Amino acid sequence: MSASEGHAPRDGAPLRFGRDRRLRRRADFLRVQATKTRVTTPHFVLLVDAQPQASRGPSRLGVVVTKRVGCAVDRARVKRLCREAFRTCPGFVPDGVDLVVIARPGAHELGLADVRAQWSNVRRKLHDKSLKLLANSERSGD
Repeated sequence: MSASEGHAPRDGAPLRFGRDRRLRRRADFLRVQATKTRVTTPHFVLLVDAQPQASRGPSRLGVVVTKRVGCAVDRARVKRLCREAFRTCPGFVPDGVDLVVIARPGAHELGLADVRAQWSNVRRKLHDKSLKLLANSERSGD
């Protein structure tokens, strides 16, 4: 399959979304949510935190979609859209940063273009906050 059919080319490793790009542990979600560094859009709350210095790597994504957003099918769709928006936008947040996206009610009505548009409106602000977090964590030795 070609890149236009939804798969990244062999040399397009940044478009990969493997296990190393996902937040999987509850402790990681809680750590990011505790920082209170956030940017909001009409349908999402985006939270960021610097990864622990010992285990810094590529930026990682975690998605939280509660039952207030919709039924199981709607929640799964929102998660897929968020993962795809993150995967196809390399550099959305700098490496060494964890991003948790919390979907708000109504997010299930969005398409991929809508998600990308909302995220692109706050990209600069989110990127600046991420860089500030990374600088602070390096100074403090975290």
